[in-house]
Amino acid sequence: GQTPAAAAAAAAHSSPAGEELELAPLPAVNYVDFGSIYLNEARSKGMCVANQGRFNFDYLWTRNAKAAALGPMLEVRGAQLGGTVRKGGEVKTSWVFRPVNSEVDLEGCEFTCTVAGKFEYVVRLRGKGLKPALHFGFSHHDFGPCFTTPPGAPPVEEETVLRITNQDPSKNLSLDCTFEDSRVLSVECPPRVLEPGSSVEVALKFTPRDLVDYDFSVPFLVNGSTTVKVGVKGSGIPARLELANPSHALVAFGAVGEGGDDAVRTVKVVNRSKRALAFELVDPPYLGGQGKLEARDVSVHPAGLTTLQPRESAAVELRFAPAKRFGAFSEDLMAKFAGYERKLLTVTGSATGMSVALEQDTLPFGTVCAGSQMTKPLVLANNGDLPAQFRWHSPSLGPHFSLSPLEGRVLPGNEQTFQVTFAPTREDPDVRQEGMRLFVDGAAPLLLTCLGSCVPHPEEAKSELIFAGKARRSSAQTITVANPTAKPWFLTPVLTGDHWKCAGSCEVPANGSTAFEVTYFPLEMTAALPTGGNEKPPLEGTLFFALPTGSALLYNLRGTAEAPDAEATVQVECAAKKITPVSLGLRNWLPTPQRLEVAIELGEGVDPSSTTVAGTPTVDLPGGGTFDYVVKLKALKHGGPCRAKVTLTNPRTGEFLLYHVEATVGEPGAHEEKVRLEAACRQVARHLITIDNPLPPGAPVTFEGGGEDGWWSCSDPCVRVVRLGEMAGNKEGTFQVEYRPLKPLASPAQADLEFRIAELGTYKYSLTLVALPPAPDPSLRFESPLGGAQTETFTFRSFYRGPTTYACSVGQPAYFTLVEGETKAVGGCGAEWGGEEVKVTVRFEPEALGAIEDTLVVSPTGDAEAPGAEHRVRLTGVCRRPQPQGPFDVPPGGQRDIPVRNVFAVDREYVFRVDHPAFSVGSPMATIKAKESINCQVKYAPEADHPPGQAVTAKLFVSCPQAPDMPPWVFYLHGTSQ
Repeated sequence: GQTPAAAAAAAAHSSPAGEELELAPLPAVNYVDFGSIYLNEARSKGMCVANQGRFNFDYLWTRNAKAAALGPMLEVRGAQLGGTVRKGGEVKTSWVFRPVNSEVDLEGCEFTCTVAGKFEYVVRLRGKGLKPALHFGFSHHDFGPCFTTPPGAPPVEEETVLRITNQDPSKNLSLDCTFEDSRVLSVECPPRVLEPGSSVEVALKFTPRDLVDYDFSVPFLVNGSTTVKVGVKGSGIPARLELANPSHALVAFGAVGEGGDDAVRTVKVVNRSKRALAFELVDPPYLGGQGKLEARDVSVHPAGLTTLQPRESAAVELRFAPAKRFGAFSEDLMAKFAGYERKLLTVTGSATGMSVALEQDTLPFGTVCAGSQMTKPLVLANNGDLPAQFRWHSPSLGPHFSLSPLEGRVLPGNEQTFQVTFAPTREDPDVRQEGMRLFVDGAAPLLLTCLGSCVPHPEEAKSELIFAGKARRSSAQTITVANPTAKPWFLTPVLTGDHWKCAGSCEVPANGSTAFEVTYFPLEMTAALPTGGNEKPPLEGTLFFALPTGSALLYNLRGTAEAPDAEATVQVECAAKKITPVSLGLRNWLPTPQRLEVAIELGEGVDPSSTTVAGTPTVDLPGGGTFDYVVKLKALKHGGPCRAKVTLTNPRTGEFLLYHVEATVGEPGAHEEKVRLEAACRQVARHLITIDNPLPPGAPVTFEGGGEDGWWSCSDPCVRVVRLGEMAGNKEGTFQVEYRPLKPLASPAQADLEFRIAELGTYKYSLTLVALPPAPDPSLRFESPLGGAQTETFTFRSFYRGPTTYACSVGQPAYFTLVEGETKAVGGCGAEWGGEEVKVTVRFEPEALGAIEDTLVVSPTGDAEAPGAEHRVRLTGVCRRPQPQGPFDVPPGGQRDIPVRNVFAVDREYVFRVDHPAFSVGSPMATIKAKESINCQVKYAPEADHPPGQAVTAKLFVSCPQAPDMPPWVFYLHGTSQ
């Protein structure tokens, strides 16, 4: 035969000389070593099967399970694993080792070549697939919660560094990152070659944009064949720097005095984010680079960058130390964190201080005639924030000038008007008073200079004006001022006397004249007071004009005043029994405060027992001010106008104000007390109403209306009112409201109730009425033997006022019958609240043993018909076994009729039987109509051998063949001797 041979050519890397190694058959074992290669690299070995014999032979390559499990990582290429090698021929294959993904060790992989079916050659493989010796500092990195970047703000990047080192002692390794950068994650890793032992730092920058979780896989390509993936995670979270107490969003310092103690407020801020947060407090810039809060003398601490851990809080101190006065302000304090700049809180406050000034520091009066005076106003303005206490230095005013008031207080933002009077005591062409000092607490003294001149009165210029009128009513007179010069005059009239008024200036045209009006408004009466006393002297005053010609006009003013008219007649409309406030607008005609005493009188025809008008006994009026004085009017009865007079008198001067009040009193409204009555049909609900009696003890109380109950009315006929006791002479009256519904209501009904009392008027009440279904009526019970009957009566009361017919019915007329028919007519109870008694008779006649249940329904018909208003009476009947009857005496040779009744509602056939031969029946069977009776004839014929004088007893049995379960009726018979 032939001896096949196999040869293996070693790969160039493992066999640099390229020699062939001949394989030995079993039991020898051959080894092929691929050496160590990196993942994704390939190394191959050639294998040749040569036929050097004279015949063809077959071959077959097989591999063990471990070699088969490597799949594409260990492939045989070039030829089939089995086939035929012709003589002199050869089959070449290439074994390729290409590890991928993970490290591989060929130890344990084995191939077997079987030649000619009996020669085996075993080849065991050696070699390893290794990862590149490139060390990554980490394979996964979690940035954790990171703050998102607000739109339009510079990105806030989170960065980490990945160190990659070539740990191979001899080989250069190439590195490239194939990750495509995004707005969220960027990787700075350009392609490069790492020499043995060298390293590179790769920056990974994470910038979350949305509030979501991110998960990236960053691939690094090593040596162009191996991919190493690094996992990167992170999440976007909002940056939350908040006030620990949301109510501190407004920090109000209020008003703080300049130069006083500092005002300090402390608030807490808390980091509600999931990671540490660095923040900085920002004072928005103002003019000149100064912060807005700083410009308001507000300092903030902490001033620098502060970092808070999650849920950690920090105190923010705000200090307000105003160095000068300024008005109210409101500024925001901002917080800058995580790329945001947001408002943290709002600061408000103001710096208070003193700021007062006179409207003018020089006050000229012009010319004044001797004995006259001129008054001009001078205004002191308080533009500060604190009340100003002022006081004039009286000695500095001099002899010719006076001021009013000399001291007082001006509130912030208000003005005080001084009346400066120039009343020269002697003639002097130049009257001057300088250095008039006004002292103000907390401020420097204010100085005033007053100028004027005093000239004598010309006699020809004196005139007199006489006035007459009523107190506090205006009347006017006109004077004519002539100007004979060629230039217009601008005159300043000087008026004395509190009871006259005029314009503050008078313009007279050149070579013309002007009508100047003087108004007389007397502030007090000169006539005798209504309460008595003497007349007062006339009121006096003067009107002075200093003319540019050097002359003057002087008018002496005299006036009288009668009692004043009523200030007003106030007309109101009100409801009876309701207090109505009536406002009287009072005006103080004097510049000084007054206390007035109040007197109220009812008009003619107004009953004081049913009408009251009351108010406070005194009222204080501020000087020159107004006051709304309120009187309370209450009229118990409606009707015509109710009049009253209100007089307010100054007890010191006797001056008074008079007002008339006219009220039209309408119908009273419903009482505030809401009355709710709830009752079942034909049952009574009660409620007590109490009415106050303001009349004196001896006054009568008359209830209006005819009849006993004519003094009240109600829209619901099921309601009535009962007086409890007498109201006259008592402080109150008590009434009982009763409600008895005759039919149930689906929903509460409303009703109006009125009382009418002659002295006190009408009282109205609103009733809410609830009618429930009627309570169960009492039941009727019957008990009778079969064939017997029992009658019972149902008694009830009818509360319908008019004639009413009731329909009566039962459900089982075979057992229960209405003795008086199916209708019951009632005449009506009229006004009688107790109602009328009605009786319905029911007869129970059973036709079967046992208990029978039924219902008697008694319903009103006609206008009174209503669902639920009927009477429903439960009927319970019990039927016992029939009881024996008799004895019935029958004479010898005679007969006796015994009544037998058909208890059934249909015609039935009855059988008659006796148990003794001496007795016999006329007919052994009979048909009896429904609910009717017949007589059964029984005869007695004693036997011949019957001892004379001895009685015979027997029984008559009556049965119904159509009711076999029903026991027979038994009648005892007695045969007499005679």
